[in-house]
Amino acid sequence: MNQLYLIGRAPGYSLSPQLHSAACSAFNLPWEYKLLAVPEFAEAIDTLRSPGCIGANVTIPYKEECIRYLDELDPVAEQLGAVNTIVRRDKRLIGYNTDVVGLNRDLVRLGITTTGRKILILGAGGAAAAVLANLNSSATVTIVCRRQEQANDLAKRFKQAVEHIPWHTPELSEADLIFVCTPPGVWQRWSWPQKALIYNLNYLENDILHANYYSGLGMLVFQAAESFTLWSNRPAPVAAMAAAVNLPLTP
Repeated sequence: MNQLYLIGRAPGYSLSPQLHSAACSAFNLPWEYKLLAVPEFAEAIDTLRSPGCIGANVTIPYKEECIRYLDELDPVAEQLGAVNTIVRRDKRLIGYNTDVVGLNRDLVRLGITTTGRKILILGAGGAAAAVLANLNSSATVTIVCRRQEQANDLAKRFKQAVEHIPWHTPELSEADLIFVCTPPGVWQRWSWPQKALIYNLNYLENDILHANYYSGLGMLVFQAAESFTLWSNRPAPVAAMAAAVNLPLTP
């Protein structure tokens, strides 16, 4: 049986096995999607290069670290500096990032537009980069992160003017669209403006009490669908994948 993996330090929380099991079943593919917990990404390389491996997803904390072990990067992954999907092709490991497509498709599903918005991004890592890749120059962007150079780096990579707010003194009252790109629980120090839409890329964190709150579960489904297509060269069965995690495709 051919193998797919989710590689992380402790990936047991993930819903990815349900998503990809549903996709493989829809096409009767004899593939198995397995969790691979490793203390260092280097320990996964032999597995990835083994003949039975089709590819892998990559999760916390290896999305950036894995890049130096790969043979090639897709242009999107190169711009973001983060990989969440690896395809084994002719003994080569190719890195992709499907988070950009996943977020875009979920924002469309939810009817959320970023054009002309006052946008605040909490965090400055790979998830924040995926958000910036979905914005256009009409948006006013503020990034809350610990270091000014983090915000400057993102602004340079995406040619987007941004304002930086220090981590310990955030002011959220002017934002009308907030993207939460931080680990679980970090947001608890802030008070959310009632007029804003809040989109949390962490799909497991559902205890933000706000009338206009959206979790990243849809993003997870759509990025997984894109990963499945990269591995299989088939259109992903999005409806079956969404049903596997109880996501309504219409909000």
